[in-house]
Amino acid sequence: MLVQILLYASVMIGEIAETMAADNVIQPNSDPVRVLIVDDNDMFRTGVQIALETNSGVEIVGVATQGDIAIKKTLELQPDVVLMDIQMPVMNGIEATLEVMKRRPATKVIMLTSLDQKELAMQAIQNGAVGFLYKDAVSGDYLYNGIQTVMQGGSIIHPSILRKINAEAVVKPTAIVSRIEMEEWQVPPSSLSAAEIDLLKMVAHGAENKQIAEELNVSPKTIANRLALLFAKINVPNRVGATKYALKTGIVSL
Repeated sequence: MLVQILLYASVMIGEIAETMAADNVIQPNSDPVRVLIVDDNDMFRTGVQIALETNSGVEIVGVATQGDIAIKKTLELQPDVVLMDIQMPVMNGIEATLEVMKRRPATKVIMLTSLDQKELAMQAIQNGAVGFLYKDAVSGDYLYNGIQTVMQGGSIIHPSILRKINAEAVVKPTAIVSRIEMEEWQVPPSSLSAAEIDLLKMVAHGAENKQIAEELNVSPKTIANRLALLFAKINVPNRVGATKYALKTGIVSL
C-alpha cells in the first residue's frame, strides 16, 4: 500500500506540473471565461487583471478586496471563475469560498496565496475550491491554464502543496482510515457536486482511470488530477478509502 501511495503521488505531481507549464497553453472554450479577482493587495490584483486581459479567452467581470464583498459580487456578476486570495480583512478567502459554494456552486474557485501551508490547502479544498496556486509563480499563461483546466472539469493544485498532501497520506494512513471507520465525515455527500458523486460511483464500482477517462472523454491524467482533489476533499488517502466513503454514506450500495 505504501508503494501504491508513493506511485500515486508521483503521478499527481507530474500531471499538474505538465498542466501548469507556460508553453502548454490549453485551448479555450468558445465563449470567454468570466472571472472575478479577489485580493486586497492593489498591486497584485491589478497585475493579475492586466495579465489576463491580454487573452481573449478571459473576461474580467469585476474585482473585490475582501471575502464578504466577493460573495456579494459573485451573486451579482455570476462569474465562471473566482481567483480568491486567502488573507483578507473582514472575511478571509477560505470562509468566502464556503459561502460562494453554498450560494452559487456553479462558480469555480481557485485560491491564490503566498502562504505555504498544507492545512490551508486542505481546508480550501474541503470548502469547495478546485485550485490552489502560489502567487509567486503567477504569470498570464500560468493563470490562464489554471482557469481553462477548471472550466473543463479539472482541478489544479501546485505540485509542492500536492506533495505535502500525499506525504501525509503516506505517513499517517492508519489515522486517516480510522476516521473512515468511525464515519467522522468532515464533508457530507450533500456538499459534493454531481460530477464528484459520479466519479465516486465509478471508483467504488472498480473502474480504473483509463476506463473512467474513456467514459468521460478526457485523458487519464485529467482523471488522476480530479481524483487527487476529490480524495483530499473527502479526507481519504486512496481508492479503498473513497469506496468506503461511498458505501458508508449511501452513495453506492453492495
